[in-house]
Amino acid sequence: MNDVADIFSSALPGAPQRADHRTEPAVSPNRRTDVIDFPPFRLDHENRCVWARDVDGSVSPLPLAPRAYDILQYLVDHAGRLITHGEFLDALWRNVHVQPEVLKTHILAIRTALGDDPERPRFIETRRGRGYRFIAPVLTNSTETPPPSNPGDHGTFVGRLPQLNQLRKLFDEVREGASRIVFVAGEPGIGKTTLVNRFLDSLGEDSTVLTSLGHCVEGHGGIEPYYPVLGALTQLIHGEAGRTIAHTLMSVAPSWALQMSGSMPQQYRPALQRQMIGASSDRMLREICEFLEALSQQRSLVLIFEDLHWSDYSTVDMLSALARRPSHAHLMIIGTYRPEDVEVARHPLSQLTGDLRLRKLCHDIVLEPLAECAIAEYLGCGALSARQNEGTTGFAQRMREHSGGNPLFMIATLDHLVEQGIAESTPDGWHLRVSPRELQIEVPPSLNQVIERRIRKLTTVQQRVLEAASVAGPVFSAATAAPAAEMNAESFEDICEALCRQESFIRREPVSTSGYRLPARLYAFRHAIYRQSFYDRQGALRTAGSHLRIAEVLEARFARGERDGLAAELAQHFAAAKSWERALRYLRIASEAAKKRRAYHDAVTVIDRALMLVANLPDKARATAEAELLEDRAWLFTAAHAAREMSPGNLPGTP
Repeated sequence: MNDVADIFSSALPGAPQRADHRTEPAVSPNRRTDVIDFPPFRLDHENRCVWARDVDGSVSPLPLAPRAYDILQYLVDHAGRLITHGEFLDALWRNVHVQPEVLKTHILAIRTALGDDPERPRFIETRRGRGYRFIAPVLTNSTETPPPSNPGDHGTFVGRLPQLNQLRKLFDEVREGASRIVFVAGEPGIGKTTLVNRFLDSLGEDSTVLTSLGHCVEGHGGIEPYYPVLGALTQLIHGEAGRTIAHTLMSVAPSWALQMSGSMPQQYRPALQRQMIGASSDRMLREICEFLEALSQQRSLVLIFEDLHWSDYSTVDMLSALARRPSHAHLMIIGTYRPEDVEVARHPLSQLTGDLRLRKLCHDIVLEPLAECAIAEYLGCGALSARQNEGTTGFAQRMREHSGGNPLFMIATLDHLVEQGIAESTPDGWHLRVSPRELQIEVPPSLNQVIERRIRKLTTVQQRVLEAASVAGPVFSAATAAPAAEMNAESFEDICEALCRQESFIRREPVSTSGYRLPARLYAFRHAIYRQSFYDRQGALRTAGSHLRIAEVLEARFARGERDGLAAELAQHFAAAKSWERALRYLRIASEAAKKRRAYHDAVTVIDRALMLVANLPDKARATAEAELLEDRAWLFTAAHAAREMSPGNLPGTP
């Protein structure tokens, strides 16, 4: 172990130990496509969930972790027979040693979900020292399981079950020790994020799985090396397994630990800096691959990278390297992107996905527009409903014609119809007040007009908050966005919370210390189109002033030597505020940070953006700055060429 890890270990009460058990394949013995009733519950083999029917007839899913579901399904599939501890372990944890308490913990979770009293069991009987038996009467039913019938939430996930099952199947392979790279592609509003979130929800609270999410952000996200990767790692370190993850990072990938020194104990910085002597871009690439593989040996690891069409070149290189490495890691990486944006920008992700696809080193999930039957399911009560009559079918046909099958456009159009009093949402589905044949859907010339009608329903102060937030970014906090609205952070946050409760335009993000180490709740726009609509409805002078206030708040919160991680974002805000010299200063800082990571191509991208801004300087200052930037750019190309010659691989993104 290197000196950093030794120091780190000595500071902790006991070095982190390997987990008692690892995630193994979720076995579904005798799996069928039917469902099994044991009133008031229904076990759905196809969708791997259990539905509960309430006294009022409504249906909702039980909050069962994947492993708990596997255990319950095994019991139900063998109802009436005693299942010993050994049989459970052989069926569900093959070739893996686990403590008996693990099975007991999952049985307790199942009983809690079912409301089963172990002293007077209705469903699961305990045979002390022997095992468990499912004692409730069961009835096999070949019909499908009804979805929840909550008002306003019927059929909200439609037309994507095959893609969801594909993700589940791939994750089952990951549990077996086969790493998987998956790309989810589609146009804006098509449901990429919804699909990924539903997959994450299906993992439940399984303690044997680690998940994390990294966002690529247009602008500064595209020029900071490893931007989404650093975001995902920060989230992991701040999670419940943070101590073990930090230890693994410092022992396996010290160059990465140094880049994340803000999340590491400060007393280890000198030791980390010694580890960086002789560091290279190849070393950082190798270390992140080794770190992810080491971490996924302890627990299955699922990393999500959103909006890869805005990703930096170094992140693309990392995906390439991970896909090509022979590995038995329990690692799954899911990346979402917009193919059109990738092609227009000639982003290296296009070359990478094409090459990996050709070599069968990745899996693709392309989301197409919703079919008419899926829209009909959304408008009705789901696939089980008998109300798929002529009225619903005709309504679905008209919606398919006018929305193009894009879920976001469809929802916006439905909101428009509700506003006009033509349609309404009820617990039984969407209802028209006119015949589908008489329906004249007045689709606005652009979606922005539909969204604008929704915006007008907000109060003036709510509009001001969201307009300020749109300047701050797709993900924002009250601490950074409130100054743009000329409000204090507490009032700003109160309004954001109210909007989240209304599910209006924004949602809550997990509580985090954030990349700025600010103890604040994070919020995110539900779609990039929403953010753009709020941004576009402001005048140029107002947006420039808002960008300037946000940049100055960020500057004030950190000392000069602590702004490296914010440099690209600060440059973006100052440029939008037309504060050219300050923007150029931070672009230089961002370029130096990229050079320290040996990410020369990313540094060139930063310099190119700086050269575009130089044109706004006075003549004398422009000539001097331009000469310096061109000299730096030439050096970077030389360094990048040398690194390419020394590297055995020819990864996308290298100049």
